[in-house]
Amino acid sequence: MKASQLQTPTRSGSRAHAAAAPKDKREKVERIGIRGLLWLLVFAVALGLVDYYLIAPNFSYLGFTHETPRPGPVAILTVSYLFAASRLPVSWERPSTLIYWMLFALVVAPVHVVPAFMIDRPPATWGMVFSISAAFFLLGFVYSVRPQAIPRPALPQKFYWFFVVGVWLALMAVVVTQYGFHFQLVSLADIYEVRSEFRDTEAEMTRVMKYALPWLGFVVAPLGMAYGFLKKNYVFVAAGIFTELFLVGVSGFKSLLFSSLLVALLVVMVLLFELRKLGKLVPPLLACSALGVFAVDWLTNGYFLSSIFIRRLMLTAGVNTNYYFEFFWDRPKAQLGHGLLSGFVDYPYPTVPAKLMGIVYYGSDKTNANANLWADAFSNFGIWGVLGFTVLLALLLLVIDATAVNLPRALAMIVLAMPALSLSNSALLTTLLTHGVLLAVVLLYLMPVESSPIDVPKQRKPGHLAAVRPSANRLPAKEVR
Repeated sequence: MKASQLQTPTRSGSRAHAAAAPKDKREKVERIGIRGLLWLLVFAVALGLVDYYLIAPNFSYLGFTHETPRPGPVAILTVSYLFAASRLPVSWERPSTLIYWMLFALVVAPVHVVPAFMIDRPPATWGMVFSISAAFFLLGFVYSVRPQAIPRPALPQKFYWFFVVGVWLALMAVVVTQYGFHFQLVSLADIYEVRSEFRDTEAEMTRVMKYALPWLGFVVAPLGMAYGFLKKNYVFVAAGIFTELFLVGVSGFKSLLFSSLLVALLVVMVLLFELRKLGKLVPPLLACSALGVFAVDWLTNGYFLSSIFIRRLMLTAGVNTNYYFEFFWDRPKAQLGHGLLSGFVDYPYPTVPAKLMGIVYYGSDKTNANANLWADAFSNFGIWGVLGFTVLLALLLLVIDATAVNLPRALAMIVLAMPALSLSNSALLTTLLTHGVLLAVVLLYLMPVESSPIDVPKQRKPGHLAAVRPSANRLPAKEVR
């Protein structure tokens, strides 16, 4: 008997006519609640402590200000922040939830914390705060729509992983052809020099090379590492770590340096905690981590950890996003005239927005002041662009969740981890192709349903109801009613 044919008896002994009832495409969503909001408020306070006491005094030349917060603006920022946070779901069973939570921690939180320490807050700053808060709130409605399974090819498991390895080797060959095979371990002190040398060669890169490195480092190698961790195939794990370290030595990208740690963290979370309730764990984890970083640097009279984990990952997004809104608030919008619509729109500026922000606010034509998808959306089409690109992102999240129906949740989530991170510091359209979001979706679409490498429930006798329940490690296509 199929799971969809099962019916639940009523108290009188009659059965509910489930087949005759219209299919409900809405999904009940448990949000994080008061306790989760309080923990996220602590997280914001911790970011503020790091900004005010450690980052602003040492990095004022990068746009960080050291003004004492005033109660009025802080109260408004707090209300807007909690308004956005209230949409965060508790369940992480849908892979796109990782993207939604990362956008909150790496974009929404910083754009509410940084303005608290500004000397003044022009209309552009408030426009940034309110539009991003509203966009994030609206994006949360995605989780009220139940993802629908889509037809997928029935590839054998071995064939799929041979295909992944083939793509892995092909991309590696492209990188080695361009830069040679020179493995070097790069320290954090030298990583900026390596990155500068890499950017000096960007003009000589082939089109294929521009995609090969991020696809390899952001999607394929993390997928291989995750498979290795969960399957206890340590050849995959070692190959993934080696690949990431090799790419760091080539490009100097710190995000690649931390990708192995991110994959390991996600694997631990998947194996130790129930995804259905993971959203209750993340807020205290964020708050305690930020407080811990502040405490260590404060007690050691330094700012190394704060600079690496909070300034670079979070607070810089708040500063750069404010620059985008400030510059384009009353100036002509880019209208994608520097990229997709270059043949149809007269672009009014001498260079792309990221380099333009570097010239105007950082005084360097070599600085790419990237921000995030909403900053880029505003630079192109204003407030309507923020809302429009939010709709595009919502459709993308629905496609991701539909593609992941019945797949191993761990692999589906981890293959999206690094592309999700890129959404916090790149444009949406750039992330789709250059940073590998579309590649991740294709790999999810091709992934065999039977390729789950994590603890599949033991088989039960044929008569048991549990025999027809979906695995706890998969995103079910239908629920038993």
